[in-house]
Amino acid sequence: MSKKKIVVIIGTRPEAIKMAPVILAMKNEDIEQTIIHTGQHDDLFHDVMNTFDLKIDIHISRKGNQKNLNDFSAGLLSSLSNELIEINPDMVLVHGDTVSCYIGALASYHLKIPVTHVEAGLRTYDREAPFPEEVYRQMVDRIASIHFAPDAAAKKNLISEKIPEDQIHITGNTVVDALMTIQRKLDEIELSPKIKEVMSNNERQKVLLTLHRREIHGEKLKGILKSLREFSEQKEVQFICPVHPNPEVKKSYVEILEGLDRFTLVEPQSYPSFVKLMASCDLIVTDSGGIQEESPVLGKQVLVLRDKTERKGGLQNDYAILCGTSPEKIIEALNLAMAQNMDREPLFLYGDGQASARIVLGILNFLR
Repeated sequence: MSKKKIVVIIGTRPEAIKMAPVILAMKNEDIEQTIIHTGQHDDLFHDVMNTFDLKIDIHISRKGNQKNLNDFSAGLLSSLSNELIEINPDMVLVHGDTVSCYIGALASYHLKIPVTHVEAGLRTYDREAPFPEEVYRQMVDRIASIHFAPDAAAKKNLISEKIPEDQIHITGNTVVDALMTIQRKLDEIELSPKIKEVMSNNERQKVLLTLHRREIHGEKLKGILKSLREFSEQKEVQFICPVHPNPEVKKSYVEILEGLDRFTLVEPQSYPSFVKLMASCDLIVTDSGGIQEESPVLGKQVLVLRDKTERKGGLQNDYAILCGTSPEKIIEALNLAMAQNMDREPLFLYGDGQASARIVLGILNFLR
């Protein structure tokens, strides 16, 4: 009997982090995998693949302007379709809510190839928050034949949308699998000299800051950064800022924060270094979805700079504060968090490190 063929489509660094444990788990099975990278953030993507000793089989060169989602999506749809026709897989595996995830699912659907959606069912039910990810995720769930939901709330969402219950499997989130792999060798990871220097100042509380979402680009991001700059002038605080490579984001950081003593701007960190940085800081401020899932495992509270989040567990357990994007609310949340004891016990809200094993079992059962 010939091996089953599975195509894994990955676009961004967060997708690579969350899919790496699944790819590794499938290596132990009688499955022929083809990993397709759709070309976003090449350097960051390759860093993750190297961390987990994985390689890309097919790299799709970027076509069109990534700022124009229609232009980029059209080129990606054509390229992915050609690759899938050539490979003729038994299944396509996509993750999350990115343009790569949605276009990968759509291309597969057009070719009548079953789609498996990892991290299915997360919802804000607001088409603009996050934009465009909320709609992408919903559309992928309409296409998919098998849905790996991270928790019971996600499964409930899918059932309410008339997804057949026998297509839904609760697995936990694979980011916990990835994080726990790195955690086991945390003592071996060295932070850069620049970061180590600012971390050694015991008089200042350390805040890790990451911002990148499309819906805050422009004046909203500048307003957030200006408010943080003003806040830093009143508190003994040090912000460590791995700056996202998006040119608009980078320009705003440089324009508003570069050269300030209380802000350390650094290049995006390798995944192991970033985990070490999260573990070393007192507080995390972010608009990232994945960091909301990682921070409780590290015993860290996170301020979520979004108006809505599809990850409710942290809010319910006081490991996350949803503070919106207005400067006033952000400063209020920062003052509240820093006035409290920020130490938290590690809490496995979003998984137990075994999500990938459950996903592979579900895939094997589907393909039999």
